[in-house]
Amino acid sequence: MLRTGPGSDAIGSESWVWGAMRPLLRALKPQIDMVAALSPLRTFDESRTIGELARKSVKSPDEMRAQLRVIYDKALQEATNSTGGDAHRAKAIADQFVTRVVAHLPTPGTKVRDLLVSTLVSQGLDAEEIRDECVLADLSELGLFRSQLRVVASETGRSFDDLKGVAMAVTAAREIAYRTCAKYGIPLFILHDFDVSGFSIARTLHTSNRRYTHATECEVVDLGLRLEDVAGLESEPVYLGDGDKENRREKLQENRATDEEIDFLLDVDNPSEHWGTRVELNAFGSRQLIEFI
Repeated sequence: MLRTGPGSDAIGSESWVWGAMRPLLRALKPQIDMVAALSPLRTFDESRTIGELARKSVKSPDEMRAQLRVIYDKALQEATNSTGGDAHRAKAIADQFVTRVVAHLPTPGTKVRDLLVSTLVSQGLDAEEIRDECVLADLSELGLFRSQLRVVASETGRSFDDLKGVAMAVTAAREIAYRTCAKYGIPLFILHDFDVSGFSIARTLHTSNRRYTHATECEVVDLGLRLEDVAGLESEPVYLGDGDKENRREKLQENRATDEEIDFLLDVDNPSEHWGTRVELNAFGSRQLIEFI
């Protein structure tokens, strides 16, 4: 669903890139498993801009060591949940994750801006692309894409500078969905978990924003889980990353969550600013999910 060529084509003239990437991605399955297992573990708030993050300071060595212990425990918990309780595999995933974290720890005295720039440049971004007004999540997404293109360049002999011109049109899936629904006069249904990200997904698909403006209109129906739908379903704690809950409350209000839903998702009884609660669609059995839809 990625558009890599001009116009509104789903796959453009650079589709050969994905042919080259396919076997490479298969070879990276252990790392992909680790990413999938630890995807809920966000160690900072990627919704912040580079300018906002640059005003923070790097932790001291003692604080880093203490934070590493916390990160390891969280990583092990997420990996255990994702592997269905496989303790041996979960420990291997957590160990590998923390080893990578340690390898990228900044030296004392490093400025946050320098750390962000060096990390993103190492992923293939140009320094001038890393501006104060840019949201870190957007740059991280582009960095992941550029990292993949760098592997393609290495495997195919193509110039990485040339491959930087391959567009990362992550909005193409939305464009395809809207055009298809508008063409055939059918609604666009959205199904998502009951969590902070779910409300963000629904809002994104409902409205235009700075990254995407709807060229066509269609009826959008939100079938995602709401508070009244999750009674009796298993909930689980979720790490929300850095940032305070008041900021997240405002964002959830913008995304049309009720006060009761926000209290549940932010786990207001938990004194930690970094932990909330979610209920995934996976909490349904297969038959239950079909009946819900």
